[in-house]
Amino acid sequence: MTGSNSSDEIDLNTGQIISEADSGQVHGKISVPATKFKREYLEVPVSFLELVGAAQEKEPLFFTDTSGHTFVVDYWPRRRLLGGLGEWYRLNDVTPEDNISIGCENRDDKRFKILIEGRENNGETEGLYLGKEYYMLGGLKKELKSKFIIPESDLLTHVFVCGVTGSGKTVFGKALIEEAALRGIPAVVIDLKGDLSSFAIKFDSVSPEEFAPWMEGKSKNEKYHMAEIEAKKHREKLAEFGIEYKTIKAFSDTVQIRLFTPRSSKGISLAFSSPLAAPNDALDLYSRDREEFNNLAASLTNAFVDRLYPGVKRVKIENERNYLYEIVHHCWLHNIDLSGMDGLFQLLKLCDNPPFTEIGGLPVDQYITAENRKSRLLNKINTMLSGPEAMWFEGNPLSVEGQFLNAKEGTTPINIVNLTEIDSFEDRSFVVAQIGYEIYKWMKKQPGTSRPRLLFFIDEIGGGGGKQAFFPSFPYECAAKWALNYLLRQGRAYGVCCSFATQNPGDIDYRALSNCGTWIAGKLATDRDRKKVLEGMEIWGSELERVKRNLANADIGDFVVKDVRGQVHYVKERWLMTYHRVLTMQEVQRITQGKTSPKPPETSPPNGGDDPGKDAGPGPKPGSRSITDLIAGGENESVEFKQSARWNLKKEARDENLELAIVRTVAGFMNSGGGTLLIGVDDRGQIVGLDYDFRLFTKADRTRDKYGLWMMTLLKNCIGKAQTSANVKILFEAVDGKDICRIDTPPANRAVYVNTPGTPEDADFYVRMGASTQKLIGRELEDYLRSHWG
Repeated sequence: MTGSNSSDEIDLNTGQIISEADSGQVHGKISVPATKFKREYLEVPVSFLELVGAAQEKEPLFFTDTSGHTFVVDYWPRRRLLGGLGEWYRLNDVTPEDNISIGCENRDDKRFKILIEGRENNGETEGLYLGKEYYMLGGLKKELKSKFIIPESDLLTHVFVCGVTGSGKTVFGKALIEEAALRGIPAVVIDLKGDLSSFAIKFDSVSPEEFAPWMEGKSKNEKYHMAEIEAKKHREKLAEFGIEYKTIKAFSDTVQIRLFTPRSSKGISLAFSSPLAAPNDALDLYSRDREEFNNLAASLTNAFVDRLYPGVKRVKIENERNYLYEIVHHCWLHNIDLSGMDGLFQLLKLCDNPPFTEIGGLPVDQYITAENRKSRLLNKINTMLSGPEAMWFEGNPLSVEGQFLNAKEGTTPINIVNLTEIDSFEDRSFVVAQIGYEIYKWMKKQPGTSRPRLLFFIDEIGGGGGKQAFFPSFPYECAAKWALNYLLRQGRAYGVCCSFATQNPGDIDYRALSNCGTWIAGKLATDRDRKKVLEGMEIWGSELERVKRNLANADIGDFVVKDVRGQVHYVKERWLMTYHRVLTMQEVQRITQGKTSPKPPETSPPNGGDDPGKDAGPGPKPGSRSITDLIAGGENESVEFKQSARWNLKKEARDENLELAIVRTVAGFMNSGGGTLLIGVDDRGQIVGLDYDFRLFTKADRTRDKYGLWMMTLLKNCIGKAQTSANVKILFEAVDGKDICRIDTPPANRAVYVNTPGTPEDADFYVRMGASTQKLIGRELEDYLRSHWG
C-alpha cells in the first residue's frame, strides 16, 4: 500500500488509486498533520481510501479514541473529508504541531482507531465505568469492546434515568452509585422498594459461601448448590465486563453501607427532628435574598401541612397553610427554634396564641377560627407529639454531616434510607422533602467546587403517578418537589449531584428536569412516554429515528445516553459488584444487627460441587416467564394487564363490570392458546398493586390468601368448578414493593362459557384476538368451535 499526494485521483467505479504514488508506505494506518483540521472537518490523503474501501457517496465510519469514546464520523470520498470529529478534537486538546494517526480495526464494520501520535494511552480512562458501548449500523447494534465511561464532572449537571419496569434502570442507577463511591463520592439513596438496600450484600471473593445466606431452598445442601450456580454466573458476568477481583475487593473494603429506617428500629433509626427548623444563616439569607428566604419558609410549611392534612385539597386548607407560614416566618426572623419535639411544642403554643394580631387585612381570629379551623389545626399538631407519630422523633437526628458524611477513616459511605414500611404517600413525600432540605441547608454552608461532593439518588420520582409523584407535572404539587427543585437548580455550584429515575416519565415535570445534563433512557412502553423523553433529551436530526427505535425495542439493560456534550451513545449496562435483589425488612434488620456472616453448609452438595449445572433441581418450565419479563413485553394475545379487579378508580367504588372483565379474560385465554393475566398493572405496564382492591376487604382479610380465595370463588361461580380447578393457577408476587396477582391459564380441552351470576341461562363465549378479549356469537361461534375442537 502506498501513500499519495494531493494530485492523486480515484476511479469511482473500481475504487483504485490511478495516479503516481508518492514515497512512504502505509501499513493499515495513515498519519495526517493536525493543520489539515479546519472548520470541524479533517482533510485526509487519498490513501485513506485504501483503509476504507471503495465508496462513491457519503458513508458513516466509527472512530474510537484511546479513552474508549466512540464517534460517528461522516466520510465524503470525493472531497476527502471527515466530518464529526470536532468533539474529539476539543477533548484531546489537539495543537497545530500534532500529527493525527488513524488506523483500521475492522474494515467490514468500518471501525477505526484515532489518536495523537506520541500520546498513546494504554491505561484505564478516568471516569465512571457504566457499561459497554454499541455503535449503530443503520438500525442494528454492534457491540464494541470499548467501555462506556462518563467523566466524574458530568455528575455535577445531574442525571435522569427512565425505563419501564424490568428495563434495568435500577441497575444502571446502582452502577452509577458504585462507581461514584469507588472515587470517594458519598451517596444518599432513597429506597422505596427494598432493592437499593441490597448494596449491603458486598463480596470479597464472589464465592458460594457469600451467596449462600441469600438463597432459598429446602435444605442447606440445596441452598449451597444454588449459591454455587449464582456465584459462577456472577463471576462470568463480571469477567465479561472486565471487572477485576481487586476492584470488587476495593469496593468491599472502602465503601461503607448504612441502612436507615425512619419510624422503625429495624435499620439505623433516623429521627426527623427539624421539620420546620430555620437554616443556620436565616437572618443573613433574609437580608441577602428575601425571595429565597420566603420561598424556603413556604416550601417547608407546605411539606409540613401536607402531612397534617393528607389527601386534602390545598384550596380547602389555604387559611391554615397561610397561618402556619406567618408563624414560621416570624420564628425564623426572631431566632425562635422550631427544631425537634421541643420545636413542635413551641409551634403548638404559638398557633394557640400567635405573636401577631392580623393576617393581611383581617384579624387573626376572623381568619383562622371560623369553622373550627384553629381547633382542628391544634389537634393535628398535637397528634404528632403522641402515639405512633412520636416515633418520627426517635433515633439518630437527621444530619448530613452528623449521619450521612460521618464515616470511618478511609471509607466512603452509601447511605440508604429505606421507606418500604412507610405506606402513605404523604409520609414518603415528607421524608424525601426533609432529606432534600437537609442537603440544601448543608450545601449552602459549603464553598464552591468543581468536583462532586455528594450524590443524591431517588429510584422512582414518578411515585404512584399523577398527584402521587415526587416530582409531578402541573397542576400537581407535593412536599418533595420543592426540595428537589432547589437541589436541581443550585446543587451544581456546591458539588451536590442529583440522579433521579422513573418508570413513569409521562407523570413528571420535564421543564424542571431540563437542569439534568445526562439523560439515560431504556425501553419505554407508550408513545406518550417516548415523545416526552425525546423532547427532554432534545434529540433531533438524523439520530432521532434511531433513538425512537431503541426506546421502543430496547432489550433489558440496553439504554440510549445523551451526555453533557450532546453526544448520543448506545450502551449495555455493566454487571453490578454487589448482589441485586429485594431485601425484606427482616433481612434489613439482620444486616443492621450484623447477623449476615454466612456459614458453609454442614455437608457438601449431592454432586460434590464439581458441576454447578448438575442436580440443580427443577428449573422454570419451558416457556415460563417472570412477571417483569411479561410486563416489559406488553399486552398481547397471551398477556393481559388489569389495573384492578374490583375497585373502579374513577368512580372510587366497587364495580361488578371489572369483576366480569376478569372472568371474560380468563375464559378467553382458555378458549384460545392460554395466557397470563396480571392484576395490579395498568395498560401502560406501570405497577399499581392490589391496594385499591384491598379496600373492599376487611383489614383482617387484606392478605394474598383471602384475595386468592375470593378470585377463585368468582371464577368458579362464572366459569364452573371443574374448568376452573383444572385450568386456573393463581399466584402472587411483589414487584416494586407492591403485590401483583398472576393468573396462569392453559388452553382448555373443551369450550368454556361465562355465566353471569344469577342468570345461568345467559352463557357467553369469549376468545383472545390480538391483545383484546372478544365475544363470539352466531356463525362465528359455530365456525370457531368446529375448527378449534372439531
